[in-house]
Amino acid sequence: MAEFTGYTFPLSENSLKTEEIVRLTGPGFEDEILRINQAFLNINALAGVTVIERSLTTPEMGSKISKIFEKAEKTALFVLTLGRGYEKIAETYRGDSLLYYLTDVIASEYTEVIAHVVNRKIAEYASSLGLGSSNRYSPGYCGWKLSGQRALFSFLPPIPCGIELTDSSLMKPVKSISGAVAIGRNIRFQKYDCGICKDEICLYRKKFIL
Repeated sequence: MAEFTGYTFPLSENSLKTEEIVRLTGPGFEDEILRINQAFLNINALAGVTVIERSLTTPEMGSKISKIFEKAEKTALFVLTLGRGYEKIAETYRGDSLLYYLTDVIASEYTEVIAHVVNRKIAEYASSLGLGSSNRYSPGYCGWKLSGQRALFSFLPPIPCGIELTDSSLMKPVKSISGAVAIGRNIRFQKYDCGICKDEICLYRKKFIL
């Protein structure tokens, strides 16, 4: 197995501004958002990356994602999580539906922020080798079956960053992301192309389709 490189990302160093969160929730909850966001700044997100020296394609990826990865010379596989820190905050607000909802929204956004940071680190690594890198793809999105988590995790240490897979291939703790980035001379980063799948409720379709 290739070396697994771990990272710690204090959310205090990757903090969201109240106005960024309000764009997701709508106005009127600024005081609540500020209070909840302060609690998140005490969390350290964890991430880990393994780079294998070949392209990686699996049947679960589907033909369109496989076409991207089959051109790769290396594949970066990653996981990241907010860990139990998010769950402790969420438990505090479980009895209040509004605050619980806001906590979930903020946690999801922080998870995406850290995923972007990890993607950028992988891109910097690829660039240092004179290679290009793709955007990240995750099981459960863009036509990659969720069951593909099993193949991805097979390249990682047991329980990487404290993340376990359930029998249905979901990750525990929640607010975790796994994925892969293609690296190679013929690989280029592209804006998410929602034409590669038909998932109408996809997170990225909502963000990038105008």
